[in-house]
Amino acid sequence: MFLGKFNLLKSGIFLLVTIRLSLASAAYMPDQTIVFERNDFVIHSDATFENYYEKVIRINTQTGVEDNGEISLAFNQDLEALDVTQAYVLQPDGEIAYVRPEDIRTRDAYIDEDAPIFSGEKNVFIIFPRLQVGSKVHFKVRTLQKTALFPGRFSWFDYYPSYSAVEFAQVNVSYEPSLNLQVSARGDFRPAPPPKSVLPTPPNYKRLSYTFEQPVASTYEDGAVSSLDTAPLIAISNFNGPEDLGRAYEERARPRSQPNKEIRDLAEKLIAGSDTDLEKLKHLHKWVAQNIRYVGTYLEAGGVVPNDAASILRRSYGDCKDHVTLLEALLTAVGVQSEPALINTVANYNPLPLTVVGAYNHVITYIPSLDLFVDSTSRYSPTGTLPSSDLGKKVLLTRSAKIVSTPPHSPDADKEVVTTFWKLYPNGNMTGQSSFSKTGWLEVSSRLYHVDNASTDQESDSRRYLRRSRESGTGKTNTPSSDDWSVPWVITTRTELNNVVNLPRPSAFEFPVGMAPGSIAAIATRTPLKSRDGPWLCHSRHHVEESSIELPEGVQVDLLPESVSIKSGNWTYESSYALTGRLLRAKRDLIMRFDSPSCEPLLATAWAGFVSQIRRDVRAQVFLRKMD
Repeated sequence: MFLGKFNLLKSGIFLLVTIRLSLASAAYMPDQTIVFERNDFVIHSDATFENYYEKVIRINTQTGVEDNGEISLAFNQDLEALDVTQAYVLQPDGEIAYVRPEDIRTRDAYIDEDAPIFSGEKNVFIIFPRLQVGSKVHFKVRTLQKTALFPGRFSWFDYYPSYSAVEFAQVNVSYEPSLNLQVSARGDFRPAPPPKSVLPTPPNYKRLSYTFEQPVASTYEDGAVSSLDTAPLIAISNFNGPEDLGRAYEERARPRSQPNKEIRDLAEKLIAGSDTDLEKLKHLHKWVAQNIRYVGTYLEAGGVVPNDAASILRRSYGDCKDHVTLLEALLTAVGVQSEPALINTVANYNPLPLTVVGAYNHVITYIPSLDLFVDSTSRYSPTGTLPSSDLGKKVLLTRSAKIVSTPPHSPDADKEVVTTFWKLYPNGNMTGQSSFSKTGWLEVSSRLYHVDNASTDQESDSRRYLRRSRESGTGKTNTPSSDDWSVPWVITTRTELNNVVNLPRPSAFEFPVGMAPGSIAAIATRTPLKSRDGPWLCHSRHHVEESSIELPEGVQVDLLPESVSIKSGNWTYESSYALTGRLLRAKRDLIMRFDSPSCEPLLATAWAGFVSQIRRDVRAQVFLRKMD
């Protein structure tokens, strides 16, 4: 992973505070309020710096008590030193409860259930005593950045989501003039006269200060894009544009991607018989994705500098930077050029106002000759596909020093097709067999889902799965190997449903879902917000569902749902229903095409109206009875 986990970056350290979001009414009470926050930097010509950080949090709710009982401060012990100089709780009655030295504890920052991580990154936990509603949490921290991530380059940013209440915040920077720092502020950050510095500051250093207030917080909107796209934000950097960051990354990373004899021999073996760049890429990409175990190694400047390709191959593990480095070495060995692409996998889609290292938390591979991106840390993303979090993103190509975009979510590439044959029995039970294919990011998600659930008890899991569609029964799923990229991703299922139709009495039923994905019904029954204040996530895709039901002899259909055709902008939904002899057929086709994965608030009303029309059709019923 590039730069480790993506957390809220403050004062040169990663400050991680859990925020539980309340989806209450307009009278929104945040769980905590930032009463005071101060960030002071003194930055030297080599981009090392000292930092003073102070924060006061007022606890407003019992959830706020739980969220702030301990606060985590992350730092890299190989690059910096951190000291908590003061921590206490001011009680509503004025009593002060100081944090004892033994209640300030340090442990490894990264504990990942999915992959081991070895890192110089550490977490300092401040455990606050006797916290209650109305308490104020105070703490002060000093940090000394002994080694810059990129020599002579400083970058930092901070932001405040709309659901954060902030009474007063201040950022103060003193810096050596040759650094040529740039500052860009968005929202209500305001320039202010610099206060007296808490840290020793050389007399020739330039000084600047910004203040911020956001006393009224608003609720979090379900499905909103990351606050990085919308929140008041301040960025400070002396990177001269993205090309400067690209060069800085290349200077440290490219020498590590040179192939040695072992790498050249392996590459030639893996591509034997391949003639085109695409064929070579498929073989090498798959091998790295399936043979280099994801293990984070963030020692010293390991957050931004990969290990060398030879050692990655020898150890057979590495993080995203290491994956890209080894894949580049293998491709170079067979004459295919590639380059790293810095990307952010958080749900934000607009670049920050200045070039800052913290805007990127991941790196993938770009192949210029094919105009193709691959992410070898995503084991279940075959060549030509990417996980959803990589799509529609602005990325920095480090070698060509350009900002380009990864492919968007698309109904042409991201498609699901489901075909189900059902048989209805005289007692009202049904059996069904489904076959469904997925492509694009839908395929990637499906491959991962079935790996994660491979060890579950299929019978009990099928009962849980059916309950989501208000169905009762059992089922089985047959899935190809998620590691087999050579065949289309097609899954088959068998379902036995109980009491679907109340035969022999006159009855009605909705078309069943069974062990099929049921994506259209899921989209239709998920009620979207009719109005929004900010952008929301909207991923394009295409769903086709066809069902056939063989009716028993002696059963007459009295009423079929009416076929519908709905179009709203770039979204279309069509359904058709027909009865031929004893075979009942239904087809539903939903195309969701959005111009961007981040939709403007005004589009929410139209989307909610479109979904409500689909909901009526999905809930339409077939009426039938047993003939006398």
